[in-house]
Amino acid sequence: VEALVAHHDALRTVFDRTVDGGWRPRLLAELDIDTVLTVTNLQAGDADAHWEREVAGVQSGMDLSRGPLLRVLVGRTTGEPRLVLVAHHAVVDGVSWRIL
Repeated sequence: VEALVAHHDALRTVFDRTVDGGWRPRLLAELDIDTVLTVTNLQAGDADAHWEREVAGVQSGMDLSRGPLLRVLVGRTTGEPRLVLVAHHAVVDGVSWRIL
């Protein structure tokens, strides 16, 4: 995730509101990986409910002016690990999303 964010400038982009009500992109030199990547341990008995709460959390509340506009969630379980990538449409288009 660190390499991905470092390599793709758009994933480090935030947007500032202009005086005329528009938005101006601003590239962050770097992004704290802890604001992008969340790893959670899922409890065996409540894994699905816990996962759903975590997914809802990473999908909500993106702030265009503060970022990050990409979030990655990894769920550790005793079975298969789980992964969710969430990106604001301002930084990823349909073609790029498939590549990610």
